[in-house]
Formats: sequence, C-alpha cells, structure tokens
Amino acid sequence: MLSTLDNHKKFLETKFEEHSLEISRDVLFPIMVWTADLPEKKVHNEKLLENILDLKKASDGIVRSNQMSSWHSEVNLNSLPEFSHFTHFIWMCADGVFKDCGYSFKPSITTMWCNVNPQNSFNRCHLHPDSIISGIYYVKVPEDSGKLRLFNPNVHSRMQVSCYDKCPIWKEPEIVYTPSEKKLIMFPSEILHEVEPNLSDDYRVSIAFNCSFDYAL
Repeated sequence: MLSTLDNHKKFLETKFEEHSLEISRDVLFPIMVWTADLPEKKVHNEKLLENILDLKKASDGIVRSNQMSSWHSEVNLNSLPEFSHFTHFIWMCADGVFKDCGYSFKPSITTMWCNVNPQNSFNRCHLHPDSIISGIYYVKVPEDSGKLRLFNPNVHSRMQVSCYDKCPIWKEPEIVYTPSEKKLIMFPSEILHEVEPNLSDDYRVSIAFNCSFDYAL
C-alpha cells in the first residue's frame, strides 16, 4: 500500500523565518470518472438514434429521474437485438474500467435505457442503487442541451467554500461535464448526479446503463 501512495505523493515547501520545511501530500480516497470518445464505426450513431426513436413511438416510457416531458425507455435495451452490438462494445469499455478498479470479477450490464430530452426537460438529482459502475453515452447533443453535473460525495467539500483563493479540484463540491456526441462517461454508481435543463430547440438523446459483477464468469 505504501508504494502505491508514493506514486501519488506531492511535496510542498513552506518557509518560516530562516528555515524551510518539506511537507508531503498523499492523495487518498479519490473518486474516479472515466471518459472516452467512441469511434463511429463501433457505435453507429445514426442507427442508434433511429432505433431509439422507433422505441419512443411504440412506448410511453417510464418515469424515473426524467422531468418535464422527458422520455425514459424501459431498462432492457441490453436485451434487445437491435442494441446488441452497442451493448457488447459498452461491455468492453466497462471491462476496462473494472480492470482499472482492480476488481477480480468481470462486469455485467444489468440495465440499459435511453433518454430523449426535449426543450426544458431535465433529469433531477439521483444515484443508481444496486450497481457498481454507471455510465452515459451521448447519441445526439444540440448546443445548450444540458450538462451533466456530478456531486462530490465528501460532505466536507461544501464546508468553507468562500475561503479559497483557488479551490483545488478535489475540494470542488461539484464537477460539470459538457456532453458531446459519441462521448462516453462512466462513474461510480453511488455518485449523486443530475442533468441540466435542455435550453435548445431540439431534443437531446442519450443511453445510460448500470454495471454490476458477473459472478458467473
């Protein structure tokens, strides 16, 4: 464990009177977020959008965190044949994240769904119980259609926020990601997050998913 910490150690120097002192800083308990720009030949964005809009025509959808006429599909996209190629590619991305986390198990995509967010719709603050890693892939992203906001789970990040000359990133109470088409973002499922209102005249389309351990592999 100590050798691992040494890889992330930073040394600071402070001076007082005629003396100087070296102070070491260890990075402990970090929160990881993984991002990737997926290649078109692997995800086939136009076909994904066509399949999602077909689902929307055939179903009223369900209500979860979606608000203000936002459409949320059933959570079984990973079992539908028209999404099988995409699901497999997302599984490979999740497998890389699980390896980075040091897990001994392979991932299992337990749920997957799509969101269609028209003007003014949004997704309220929530987390994803009963899963380990969650993710979102952006299929269609008009300009000003809403950012992803992740909240720091460390409550101390919200203490004395007015006292910083420059707030270190690990003390930020929240981090905002600006989405773009073909962008994949994955994060621990316990992280509270929300999607801002879509301020464009067009609709935003995304696919979200949850991963747990595949105990069968």
